[in-house]
Amino acid sequence: MNATVHRLTIVIIAGAFAFAVGCGPTEEAPPKVFPVKGVVRKKGGAPLEGGEIEFRLVSNPTFAMRSAIGADGTFQLHTLFGAKKLDGAAAGACNLQVYAISGTGELISYASVIPQPVTIEEKANELTIEVE
Repeated sequence: MNATVHRLTIVIIAGAFAFAVGCGPTEEAPPKVFPVKGVVRKKGGAPLEGGEIEFRLVSNPTFAMRSAIGADGTFQLHTLFGAKKLDGAAAGACNLQVYAISGTGELISYASVIPQPVTIEEKANELTIEVE
């Protein structure tokens, strides 16, 4: 009986160890991102002075990459992954949302102006986005 108790103890300890190692928290690897910068221009070529731009993967609309738009219309995308801010964006076709800042400081959407997805490639990307 002493040998049986000893074996049972070993089995319980081994099971507890396997549970602790196998079921512990795992950190998901961050997505691979690629540099994306560009400029947002109004029809006619003038830069959109300030605002925000958001890219969402067509294959996963919950995955978003964003940037502020500078006074000169430029942007540089970043991706939020947990508590990390990754410089760049995931590759793939993306739907765009561009927001300008109104005179009262509110964001105004240009959603209907960009009906076609834009593709982020697995390389450095430089984009020009035109809004009306």
